[in-house]
Amino acid sequence: MALAQNSISKSSILAAFLLSAETIVSLSYKLNGLLIFCEMNTVGNLFFLPTDHHDDYYLEANRIPSRPASSLKGSSDEHHQNRSESPRILDERLAMELRNRLFFIPKAQKAFDNPEKPSENENEIEGGVVSPISPRAAVTYAHRSHRLLRVFNEGGNLQENEHAIVEIRQCDNPSNRHNMKVIVIDAHHDFVILHSIIDCEIFDDYAFSSRPPRDFERFLGFDLSYKNHEGQQVTHRSGRICSVVADHRGRMLASASIDGGDSGGPCYAEDRSLIGIMVSSTTTDPLLGQEYDCDTIEKELRDASGSPADTWITPGHIIIEAFRYVLHHVLPE
Repeated sequence: MALAQNSISKSSILAAFLLSAETIVSLSYKLNGLLIFCEMNTVGNLFFLPTDHHDDYYLEANRIPSRPASSLKGSSDEHHQNRSESPRILDERLAMELRNRLFFIPKAQKAFDNPEKPSENENEIEGGVVSPISPRAAVTYAHRSHRLLRVFNEGGNLQENEHAIVEIRQCDNPSNRHNMKVIVIDAHHDFVILHSIIDCEIFDDYAFSSRPPRDFERFLGFDLSYKNHEGQQVTHRSGRICSVVADHRGRMLASASIDGGDSGGPCYAEDRSLIGIMVSSTTTDPLLGQEYDCDTIEKELRDASGSPADTWITPGHIIIEAFRYVLHHVLPE
């Protein structure tokens, strides 16, 4: 599929292959043998194309196109198969492709009032989930121990920024570590954005697009709640968006249960867009309004503890909007 423009609308692709408007599609290209997915705009209706790439692009869809796919180079390759497999197979493929994006933030560091050094065991994971959102930035949650974090002061010294600098490590390769500064703390929406302290591109793989979740959309989530004698382990779970109607904190309800260690876990859609991060369970964080009395609290707690737990997720577009604002208005040139 040869394209000469710097962008192409999703509707043009759907029309070209006689796909319905509900079809989920992704567009990619190869660079030095690596498959790179094209970024989309925030509303998810436009693909951005690299200006220096003139070879073929590859299209994936979760439905079989009515028009033959002979115009796609190497259509027999696994990346060009239609995405009509069972949810289990989709989860396995996405897990293998995306788990490289998962990082963690060790608990044992000064930012969390823990003077001990992070574990030197290269294979041990101990800390909260961190997910890249750009070549230089990543997101994690804002509650519990992360409430000690503070926004980095560009003019401050190391002591003043003691709670604003953290180290993160890659889950699959903990020797891959980076020092990050805190640039956004949004306690209301429950997320913290970290940025490379040396301001260079440190993430080779990240969410190339982020958008709002869609009603009843399937997603794959990564987490670190399972722990054995070797430390925390990367696991994944799947679920659906229960409703796109947000609560008073801007969070949306999802049908995946989470446990301690899962906070901050990224949620990826079938098109590999980051549609949110998991921040809490409905059991541990029942739905309470801004104003309530003791009877209401007791009732909501009883209902939450006696019901199967769902998950609150902070939508991806809220995170990206905050990052873009800081990028253009706060961070030094």
